[in-house]
Amino acid sequence: MRTSTNIPFTRSESKRLAHLSGALNDLRQTASYCRIALRIDTAGDFILTEAIQAAAIMRYGRSYGGGIRHPHQVTSEMIAGLPIQLQEAHKFFDGVRDKYIAHSVNDWELNIPAIEATYETKDGPLEVRSIQTTDERVVGIGSDHLRLLLELSDSLGKVIEVEMELEKAKLLKIALSLSQIELRQMRDEPPPRSTVNVHKSRKRG
Repeated sequence: MRTSTNIPFTRSESKRLAHLSGALNDLRQTASYCRIALRIDTAGDFILTEAIQAAAIMRYGRSYGGGIRHPHQVTSEMIAGLPIQLQEAHKFFDGVRDKYIAHSVNDWELNIPAIEATYETKDGPLEVRSIQTTDERVVGIGSDHLRLLLELSDSLGKVIEVEMELEKAKLLKIALSLSQIELRQMRDEPPPRSTVNVHKSRKRG
């Protein structure tokens, strides 16, 4: 009886497949969040609405937004190959992620310092009592936009799947050319471990 094993293929040639796989996972997770948001009734629950929608949009942004995967993930060429409606949707969700969720640079969130004052009549003297802030914000996107994000993530996921199959075919040729000594060495090497240091700031473009 033959035993099956997975040998880590961590050579430079395999990086693109690894990064494409990560992007596909993000797109699938985006679609799952959208389906949850469309399925459950979050009306009136602003915290839950914002949490699910923010998670969906942030996971979508991970599939193309630079980082260690760049440029081996969702590319501008892939997006350009989508129908116009989905290209426009990508621009919209990219803007929402960048200016509303990841950074506070938008007209959807207004935080205005205010003087709390009292008066007896409209034309009478104003008595200053304290300093407050008035906060106004848009909590989330509508169901139509959620369906659009679902369609966008599903469509790009299919594109990524095609690219992954092409990469697998290339890597299979390389794997079949390896000697028994190379295969055993790769099998017996310690498995890869994450070396991310969350306390170290990453360089930003």
